[in-house]
Amino acid sequence: MLDDRVVVVTGAARGLGLAIARRLGEDGASIALCDIDVRRGEDSAEKLRADGIAARYVRVDLADADSVDEMAVSVTADGPIYGLVNNAALADGVGGRAVHELAVDEWDRVLDVNLRGTFLVSRALIPSIIEHSDERGGGRVISIGSDAALYGSPKLTHYIASKGGVSALTRTMARDLGPMGSPSTRCRPV
Repeated sequence: MLDDRVVVVTGAARGLGLAIARRLGEDGASIALCDIDVRRGEDSAEKLRADGIAARYVRVDLADADSVDEMAVSVTADGPIYGLVNNAALADGVGGRAVHELAVDEWDRVLDVNLRGTFLVSRALIPSIIEHSDERGGGRVISIGSDAALYGSPKLTHYIASKGGVSALTRTMARDLGPMGSPSTRCRPV
């Protein structure tokens, strides 16, 4: 049980992020649903609260470092957080063109949200997670990737590159943060 520990889930207004938030809430976590979609985010938080889950919506634009910093201030205002699920990503409607057909701004937008956004959120919230650490070990950072990064997919170059980057980033964060955990809960790449 997560005993009212605060867990931040990005991309939590719908889909997989909302399902993750719901499951964590059912296990007792207090959820911060972070998403750029205000209407869906507020509606999703309200639905979770109606089901007895402690949840609140916090707007964030992962491509904007200032927005990420504002989100971090908001979610840590009442104390340190226990965990982070880096789920948000641009995936809908991003495919359809081969690598040589991609516009640079399309590449940049997907990498800015999916990879840079994961870095920005992690960087902003890891100090709070470290602060939450106790004799039971530290908190948790989970980043959602894609197995497509292992084999590639046609006409999704920017998405696949971003998810491969998320995998590499997460492994490196585990190496950086691993020594901070207790022996039974040390960070480890998976």
